[in-house]
Amino acid sequence: MNDEYFRRYAKLREMVKKCYVDYYILLGMRNYNDGSDKTGKISNCFLEIIKHHCILTKEHLALTLWKLTDTQDKSNTLVTLNTYLRKEYKVKIPILSKENREYRDKQLTPIRKKMLAHNDIENSGVVLYIDELFKYLEDVKKALNNMCLEKIDDRVKPILDTEIFNMGASYQINQHLMYLHLSALCEDDAGASN
Repeated sequence: MNDEYFRRYAKLREMVKKCYVDYYILLGMRNYNDGSDKTGKISNCFLEIIKHHCILTKEHLALTLWKLTDTQDKSNTLVTLNTYLRKEYKVKIPILSKENREYRDKQLTPIRKKMLAHNDIENSGVVLYIDELFKYLEDVKKALNNMCLEKIDDRVKPILDTEIFNMGASYQINQHLMYLHLSALCEDDAGASN
């Protein structure tokens, strides 16, 4: 067993799972906004809250993906875990393709700079698409799973598709229930004002 490897891997695994939570929340919001989630009418007040939450969630997802693939030596990232494995165990695992590195540099890095500047320096002009973020997230998960070396420490476990599916289903069901509750509140308020 190797406590340092386990600690590094476990933290990255937790971050990837949080990215999936963000993704499923965004997916639920998109389904609601495009009408495929038939929950009824929600007042403009709640709709604005949902839109704002969507923006924050999307930025959180982008920033977490950026952190996972950052190249700085002092951070716990896929790159530094790979460097650790190469130095300690002579294992080198490919992390991100050239296409993924370009996506990070062109899409995620400007978002990080924008957030560090507290949105007041410049408009980056970057538009984040949920499907592109999901594709990048899937590649990050694959890279992390490639670094799941149970022969070094049997406590590390890969992120399984079933685990992601179950987590996504749970979040989407709970989100749907929340929207139903908001719809019922709006109907009650509308009925009370008549």
